[in-house]
Amino acid sequence: MRQEYNIDRIIQYNVSEIDSNIMVVNREYNNLTYQIKKVRERISMHQAKLYTLIQENVHTEMEQTSQNLKQQMELRQRIESLQQQYQSLIETRKNKPYKISIGQMPQSTRYNKLNTESKYLQNIIKIICYRAETAFANTMASCYSKNRDEIRALVKSVIFSKADLIPDEVNKTLTVKLYSLATKKDNLAVQKACELLNDTETIFPDTNMTLVFKTATT
Repeated sequence: MRQEYNIDRIIQYNVSEIDSNIMVVNREYNNLTYQIKKVRERISMHQAKLYTLIQENVHTEMEQTSQNLKQQMELRQRIESLQQQYQSLIETRKNKPYKISIGQMPQSTRYNKLNTESKYLQNIIKIICYRAETAFANTMASCYSKNRDEIRALVKSVIFSKADLIPDEVNKTLTVKLYSLATKKDNLAVQKACELLNDTETIFPDTNMTLVFKTATT
C-alpha cells in the first residue's frame, strides 16, 4: 500500500529537540562499564591460563620447566598490566555520573527525535486508503464471483485507471467516466459498482454537483 499510493513521500525526516532536563543514562559511564567488563574477562582468561601452566609444570619433566616458567612470567606481566588498566578505568568511572540530563550531553551525541506529526498523518491516510479499498471490494464482491485477493486487485486497477471528468453546470452533475478495463467481465462488475455508487447521490465537496459514475462501455 505504501508503494501503491506513494505514502512515503509525505514523511518528514527533520528532527526536533527533546526536553533538555530529561535524565538519561550517561553514555560515557556505559562505555567505561563495558571496557571494565572486557578487561575483567581478559584478566580471568589469563589467570585461567596461568593456573593451567602451574598445574602442567608440576607434572612435566625438568627440561620443560624453563619454557613453562617463561610462559608463566609473560602471563603474569599481562595480568599485571591488565589489572592496572582495570583500576584506571574504575577510577575514571568514579568521576562520571551514572545519569545526566540531555542538556549535559555533547551536541554530537545528544538524543533527538523524529517529528511524529507526519507519521500520524501517514497512519491516517493508510487507514483511509485501506477502508476505501475494503468498502469498494465489498461492493464488488456482491456482484463478482472472484476470491478476495482478485477482487482487491481489481479494485486497485480501477483506482489507478484513467478517467474523464465531465462537469455539467445545467444538470448540476460531475460525471466520472472510467476508461475500459482489461476484460468484459471486469467492466461489467465495475458498471454494477457504479450503479450502487450513483444510488448514494454523493455531492462533490464544496460544490452543488452530484457525482455520477459510469464506464466507457455504458
